[in-house]
Amino acid sequence: MVKHILNNTGFGGIIDCGYRKVDHALITALVERWRPETHTFHLTVGEATVTLQDVNVLWSLPIEGEPVSGVDFSFKLNELIERCELLLGFTPSNTDIVGGRTKLVCLLNQLENDFPENPNAMQCTQRARLIILYLCGGTLFPDSTNSKVPLLYLNNLIDLSVSARYSWGSAVLACLYRNLCKATHPDAVEITGPVYLLQLWALERWFKNLSYRDSPSHVLKAYRSQLQSLRDEQFAWTPYDSIMEGLPFICRSGEASWTCEYFLILWEVVEPHHSSRVMRQFGLLQNIPNSIPLTMDQHHTIHNLNRGGKLNKDWLRHHQQYMSSWNQRSTNTIDGQHVPAPTVSDDYMWWYRSRTVLYITNPGSEEVNPRGFQNDGGAYQLMMDGMVQIYQSTRQFIGDNPETQNQFQRIQDTVSQEMGLAHEGRRLELPTHLTTQSVNSMGNENVSLVDRRRGLESPYIPTFNSPNSPAGSYSEFGVTPQHHMDYTVTPNVVHTYGQQSSFDYFAEDLSMYEQPRYSDVSPIPLNLSLGMMSSQEDVNENNQRRRRQTRPPPCGTGHRLNRRDH
Repeated sequence: MVKHILNNTGFGGIIDCGYRKVDHALITALVERWRPETHTFHLTVGEATVTLQDVNVLWSLPIEGEPVSGVDFSFKLNELIERCELLLGFTPSNTDIVGGRTKLVCLLNQLENDFPENPNAMQCTQRARLIILYLCGGTLFPDSTNSKVPLLYLNNLIDLSVSARYSWGSAVLACLYRNLCKATHPDAVEITGPVYLLQLWALERWFKNLSYRDSPSHVLKAYRSQLQSLRDEQFAWTPYDSIMEGLPFICRSGEASWTCEYFLILWEVVEPHHSSRVMRQFGLLQNIPNSIPLTMDQHHTIHNLNRGGKLNKDWLRHHQQYMSSWNQRSTNTIDGQHVPAPTVSDDYMWWYRSRTVLYITNPGSEEVNPRGFQNDGGAYQLMMDGMVQIYQSTRQFIGDNPETQNQFQRIQDTVSQEMGLAHEGRRLELPTHLTTQSVNSMGNENVSLVDRRRGLESPYIPTFNSPNSPAGSYSEFGVTPQHHMDYTVTPNVVHTYGQQSSFDYFAEDLSMYEQPRYSDVSPIPLNLSLGMMSSQEDVNENNQRRRRQTRPPPCGTGHRLNRRDH
């Protein structure tokens, strides 16, 4: 009966999915390539991201419906205890509720209690609410405490028949986007949110080996290296095509909204969903995407929204313009050309490589002849960029002098042949990071390194519209369109540098972290059976929470643990 209620409410799939430990090294490597302006990962093969399709298919959470939000009512402690008694079927102690949040261990203890063999309808409903609230705090919307869940979510669970009509899938994606953006801050030492969903997304799409003999698994440098040398054939743009017809309907229930562009809402959180930037994930030809429909000020405003000091606030009314975008999402579906294989337009990769940063580590600092895994991803990309630079540089000399024309032509032919054997021939006409300006070069070169890291300078660069714009007008997106300007793509975890010479771009400071940055917080282990019991191993691991990482004060030269500031 309880599982039936959970299925009807839309949470049965995530319980069936089970739980695996989060790979913090993988998450760190992905966060390093996350762009908060576009909500996409910048990979060597182009932009990619977690979309509503992934949430719907992997966790079977409902997409259609009303946003998970409402009025943030203020309750006294005794009123919150009464709500728990009424809605959850147990009475928490005064110490179990702190700041409008209840401790997850309190919910876990209730789930471990014996459940009646023949429960009545009310007991089943209360049990279902208890499980959903635990899911909200431990897997779907975990916060930085990793130990509490806001009782705010009970507002969306009063009538479970109404709860089934909420768009829980879009709420989860909004939470993931927000936490990925927060994790890109230079001072961030932890990440929370539904990162297990991100891990599932990566494992579904990544074809390369994730472990090697003589090299421990889950190593940050291995993930970095493989992402650095990622090729088109190693990334599955449409991993669900072969199984889509065999999936339960609940996993395809939101298909009409997968390719829409609109704002995702979770209470105070608002995040845009940019489908036009990842059209290959929907089997469409990738064109140059529309410009981002937010000014920098608007972007900062929605990212800085929080519930602090805003009790009794009606967030649906506050987000009225974004609600309009959500309600009219069907009018802003990307309209692209279906292609049999993942393909980009002729001008896309040139546009993309001119606006991105692909080197996360310094290729020159990699270990020589390492034992086990060969950490050569950065060196491989550097070599390919060097070959492209040779090919493009010799072009200007062909025809100038008949005596040397044949020599330069042979050089070009050799480079073209070798690049073709390496399956990299398409890169010969693309810009490289050895020849293009630093993406931040339009800004003030006198800004200090620390200030650039902290994002005190946010210049713009001009962009051009695609001749085949994939999406319609953003007039229904709820904000003023910005058709002639695009965000400067600047690194988040690493710096940008004024490029005085080719190799200034690969400064030592790029290799800032050798260990995963985000090892402090992960979802609470979820191993719920129909009896809703967690394994003792998971419970023990949850009770032994890692100590929060702290940063040492800088010395006179600015040195810090595992990083160099010169």
